[in-house]
Amino acid sequence: MMMHYNNKKNEAQLMRRVTSMDALVRGRSRLPRPRSNDDISSAGSKFSRASSLGRHRAKRASLKDGATNDPLASQPSCRPRVRRERATSAEVVSGHGQSESRTWVVGRLSMMLLLFVTFSDLALTVVNNQMNTIESHDDYDALSPDVIRPAFLYKTSVPSLEKPTIGLGSAAISSITDALGPILPFTGGVDLRRSEYYDSGNFFESVSALVQQTFEAYANAKEASTPTDAVVDETVTAKKTKMNSKSKKDKKKHASTLGGSQSFVPLKDIAELTLEDVVSVFEYAIGSTQQGFNQGKFASKLLPRVKTVIEGMDSAVTKARGKNVKVVKRHPSDSAQSGEMDAFMFCASSRIFAEWRILRQVPEGFKGYAVGMSLGQKDVVQNVVKIERAAQAWIEDHIEDAGSEVSSPTLRDVLEYEIVLGEHPNLPRLKETSGAMGLLWVRRQLQYQTAIFQNILEVPTRFPTSTDAVTAAYTQIYGNLHGWAVQKIFNYSFQASPNAEEVYKFMNPHRLKEVFLEARRMKPAVNDAPDNGEEGDTVEKPESLNPPDNPFHRIGWEWDRFMNHISQQPESLNPPDNPFHRIGWEWEKFVAHIVQHLDGRKGENKGYAHTGEGLVGEELEEYVVAEMSKDVHEHIVSYLSVAGPLLADLAELHDDLNMDDPTKV
Repeated sequence: MMMHYNNKKNEAQLMRRVTSMDALVRGRSRLPRPRSNDDISSAGSKFSRASSLGRHRAKRASLKDGATNDPLASQPSCRPRVRRERATSAEVVSGHGQSESRTWVVGRLSMMLLLFVTFSDLALTVVNNQMNTIESHDDYDALSPDVIRPAFLYKTSVPSLEKPTIGLGSAAISSITDALGPILPFTGGVDLRRSEYYDSGNFFESVSALVQQTFEAYANAKEASTPTDAVVDETVTAKKTKMNSKSKKDKKKHASTLGGSQSFVPLKDIAELTLEDVVSVFEYAIGSTQQGFNQGKFASKLLPRVKTVIEGMDSAVTKARGKNVKVVKRHPSDSAQSGEMDAFMFCASSRIFAEWRILRQVPEGFKGYAVGMSLGQKDVVQNVVKIERAAQAWIEDHIEDAGSEVSSPTLRDVLEYEIVLGEHPNLPRLKETSGAMGLLWVRRQLQYQTAIFQNILEVPTRFPTSTDAVTAAYTQIYGNLHGWAVQKIFNYSFQASPNAEEVYKFMNPHRLKEVFLEARRMKPAVNDAPDNGEEGDTVEKPESLNPPDNPFHRIGWEWDRFMNHISQQPESLNPPDNPFHRIGWEWEKFVAHIVQHLDGRKGENKGYAHTGEGLVGEELEEYVVAEMSKDVHEHIVSYLSVAGPLLADLAELHDDLNMDDPTKV
């Protein structure tokens, strides 16, 4: 009886321990209470089954270990349950680990796939270029193994007339540069690599400054391109001080007139200009603010298309200057200083030239070449905005001091004003958004185009091809200023450049039309008549073509010539005697005349179609190329006579003020 009581007591203790350990594993302090009698009876049956199972396990353990009454001897029966609970938790943790592991594996696979595709494309490009460089023999034995060669090894000596195609590369580069223009330094954007943007504190402050500067760059670009006359106030905490002060004054940021997204002169009007006309625009921009300049006399020599552009430029410059700003005409000999050109006139003429380069130096279909030219255009436009805003700040400052109207600033005035305000504390390094930086890069763009024109005049004496001339000009101006990535973009553009002859014909459409009309009126060159006689024999003209010297014989000769002419007329030209036949003859003659007239009009409507007279084929092409090359070379000489002194003056200005920033972009 006592043994049975002790067994029940041990079973009760065992169940309490099992219950407490189960609650501990599951995170509960006690078992859930049954809410009904059925639940209680169900729980009792489960408890009895557990008690019976525990009693049998305790007996087996006691028989095996030597009959012990220790209630803890049956405790191992609960360990499998604890291990199962722990295993469940481990499986959860393992599931998260496997998920992270799978994510990491997918990332690595994606990266490996990307690298594989990249290197595969590079390898295919290298192999293709290497194969194209292999040339076949000019002559070979028909039985030699060299006869069996891949098709790509046999090259034709006739140059291909197809335009170079680069695929989607030009569109991709153009889209990227358009989207990132405000933060691309080689297109006039902000150079975020400069220390002035991130040397302000710890890492997080530097990152915050870079992000803020990026947003400001895009905001400024959008604001500058907004076609509105509104003035936007920009709050600057520091106040203006006078000479040698490093603080800044409160400024007003104007919507750019000369550097806006839309040209202040319609592009269709700029497209009508020739290089000689652009030279006239520069001459007006330089001379209009100098004493002794006769505007009426100058305008009388201009063509209507040039007058239209200059009138638009004058209107835009007046708008950019603002109210109460007068133009003071300076005598060229009054000052030996450089940089005396009006700042707004310089911006306007540079913008017109940048637009003209895109419109008249990039023939249709050469999209790859247009990429490099469009980068230059963006560079000029965004830097014109910097110069224009600096000049407007100069005007606002001097209006506050003078209290009345002021004169329009020169380029030197703008640069010296920024030095006074402390914009450039580390010369020759310039502040990225300053007018001095804008002037420096616009000057470099003008130098680049001028170097191209100079080199073109030396083809083929110094440079074998026009592509070599352009590449040499780029290396001369930007070789030490552009980084590796930018150089690759421009080299890509050079590879897709058109022939010089194509550009020549595109630069002056007015002269091209005249040349074609001249060619239509010219007689083609006549080949030497075939010699039907023996070698050494001469072909003499018929005697009847040489009039006799004797006047009486000459009368008879003229009569015979007239009668022969009449007898040799086609039968259709002699009207028949029968009146009915004569009516049909007149009708046929009338119809033939109408058809001939319509054929002539049809040929004229085709533009430069050949109508049976004039030059055709290769002879026509050679004549057109020769005339257009001559025309372009004459215009280049005229351009160099104006651009050369202007660039020398700007270079002297930057040297005098120590503002030739050598920083690479």
